[in-house]
Amino acid sequence: MTMRRALVAVCLVMLFSSVTVLAQEGTPSAPWWNKNWNRRAAIVLASPGAAIAGVPVIIYGHALQELAGGEAFSTGSLRVIAPQGEVPCQYDECDGTGVLVTASNHELDADDELCFQADLPAQGQVVYWLYWNTTPIPPGKYEVTARVHDPVEPTAFLGDVQFHNRACLIGMKGPGTGEDPTKNDAANHGNGAVTFVDFFHHGIIRGGWGSYFPQGGLFAGPGTEIKKWQLPRQIAWGPVRCGASVVMPEGNLPLGQDQTARVKVEHRTWLYDRGAWVMFEEIFTPLEPIARLGRSFNVGFALDPAGTYKNWSSIEGEPFFAQPTAEEIAEAAETNKIIWGGNTDDWLSQYRPADRLLLSAVINQGQPLPGETRQGTSYGRTNLNLRNSLVFTNLAANQPIYRRFWYTAMQGEFSDGAVANAIPLALSPRGTAMGPVEKAR
Repeated sequence: MTMRRALVAVCLVMLFSSVTVLAQEGTPSAPWWNKNWNRRAAIVLASPGAAIAGVPVIIYGHALQELAGGEAFSTGSLRVIAPQGEVPCQYDECDGTGVLVTASNHELDADDELCFQADLPAQGQVVYWLYWNTTPIPPGKYEVTARVHDPVEPTAFLGDVQFHNRACLIGMKGPGTGEDPTKNDAANHGNGAVTFVDFFHHGIIRGGWGSYFPQGGLFAGPGTEIKKWQLPRQIAWGPVRCGASVVMPEGNLPLGQDQTARVKVEHRTWLYDRGAWVMFEEIFTPLEPIARLGRSFNVGFALDPAGTYKNWSSIEGEPFFAQPTAEEIAEAAETNKIIWGGNTDDWLSQYRPADRLLLSAVINQGQPLPGETRQGTSYGRTNLNLRNSLVFTNLAANQPIYRRFWYTAMQGEFSDGAVANAIPLALSPRGTAMGPVEKAR
């Protein structure tokens, strides 16, 4: 195993374990932020290799339960303090089964999520402080600029619900709208998926055949079940992110050889307040055992005929760079020749010099299940396709399976690849440690 791959493997473990296993030493000290709060713990965030602003950070309820250690815990009292002072945080509450509650229950459940956005340094680490109280304190009040709303111009492409902030406009679609749901027309694609994306006034996704995020989501393409999707509903709206969910309570999933299995599916789309950070989640639950299920997720990236776009990924943790020339792209258009590809890891970044736009996608995040296999199968002809294929075996009934996908953009000068290569480490499970609980004196 290479050193870089080893580091990534450590990062994969850290998000799911050490954020819940409290560090006992090495936590930097700092003056107490506010005497009205009686508990705190340090959140130590490692550099991903380049400075990146506004990176989403999620702390799960089970980690907060470990911090509480059986003490009373006021969820409303949660505050996040950055080196420069208090930053907005948001506490999204679930009911203990993964379902977001529509009204705050103020109960600390293992699947609750505390989120904020952090500015990561080019080197070293940065320390944020999490404060809370053992007696009730009302939630903080922050400006809310990200919105979920009805489409400005409802169409099959713009989606049934839209999100926007200062940097982007996003659309999410519910059920298929074609008269014949099995017909391969544009109205039957992108069901339950993100079908419209504008980043910094650049059109990235426009719905229809193959132009939605992520490709490969359950029941996203033509089929008999696609009208079973419910319409999207708002699930959260706060100072850090806004979200919407679309649910198929029960669908018959084709398994091949004329076999099907009943499943429940929920897709969630989140737009973060600062910058252009879009998170998509798929939660599917088999309603009966499934012996074998193959999946393949895909995100497409355009290529310009002039061959100016720069593209980065990695293969088994080793950097992989590609910039197909104009001649190669023209030949691929004529002969359908593959000009880019390999067993890439789960991310791809692309820089478009003329637009000063960096696009990045990270797909299929989630802990592998026992017996699950994954493989990158990316390829490119006249465009690039980031693909990740996987096989599940022996799935039990009522066993929820979570997958997470990121799509993000930045505007500026990023031609050296430093940020392009850092984004997947910033978004992937990575080196996050929480210090020991400190009590006010």
